[in-house]
Amino acid sequence: SIVSVSLSGNLNVLSPDSDTPCRVIIGIQNSVTGAVLTANRCLYVSSYDGKVRMWNFDSDSVLAIPEPATFGDGSYMTHITAIAGSVENDEVAFGALDDKLHLVGKDQGDFNARTVATDSAPVSIAALGGSTFAVVLENKKAVIIADGQVAQEIEPDHATVIASHPALSLLAIGFDDGTFRIYSVSGASAKPTGVEGQPTQRQVTALAFSPSGEVLATGDAGGKVVPVNTADGTSLTPRWVFHTARITSLSWSPDGAHLASSSLDRHIAVWNKDQLGKVVRIRHTHTEGVGYVAFLSVDSLVSVGYDSGIKTWKLAL
Repeated sequence: SIVSVSLSGNLNVLSPDSDTPCRVIIGIQNSVTGAVLTANRCLYVSSYDGKVRMWNFDSDSVLAIPEPATFGDGSYMTHITAIAGSVENDEVAFGALDDKLHLVGKDQGDFNARTVATDSAPVSIAALGGSTFAVVLENKKAVIIADGQVAQEIEPDHATVIASHPALSLLAIGFDDGTFRIYSVSGASAKPTGVEGQPTQRQVTALAFSPSGEVLATGDAGGKVVPVNTADGTSLTPRWVFHTARITSLSWSPDGAHLASSSLDRHIAVWNKDQLGKVVRIRHTHTEGVGYVAFLSVDSLVSVGYDSGIKTWKLAL
């Protein structure tokens, strides 16, 4: 057999005995623009051309990378800017440069069946429950979207990234000046809890609540990772220093004992919450920088690189 690569990014397995490919493995050819691992362990990855690929890791062998599938019915969007999975169903929210939030069911695949118009392109999305999402827009306004419309404006400007803990009805927003605020959520509205802080002097680029909700991990544009106490906003340690470029994503392990961080510096770090000085460093993982990392289990990761690569990692913690 012979394997060829097409301009679409697909791998075609050819055989002299057949006029058509024996097998076509769907890949990504354009730059990766977003990724999310949903609660049911489906990894959605979008590329610059508006296409979405899905990898289903819901199997006994979490390190085995499954064959990807094309997601959607071909009605692709323009450049995708953000992705988030819903909490209670298989719905996925996509933000795009058409200044809309696209809500797509896993088995539906129609990107344009349910859309919500926004002031500008969504750049960060967090699920709150059902089809309700908190969204940071390109104009740095933070809003809540529910029932097919913008239900509340939370912050008018300077917001950069958003994260949620749906089970505890908590929402965190990071800002340009390195500050963050925590909000309590009720239905389709949010109000400040009074907990805020400034763990860094640079723009907040990533946020993640621990499974218990007791710790909020923050990452900034300079590569700094700071865990903070959600009860009073104080920093737990300033020693989580390894990265040298923007933090692109943060992910807690299912047991809340470890935090994984990814960065444009091409590295991944796994921090220990109970032993603050202990870190596992995974260097030079993706040649163009790491765009996303998530825990598949307590000791395994999946990462998505701007080089269009998908990798899994077994950790020795």
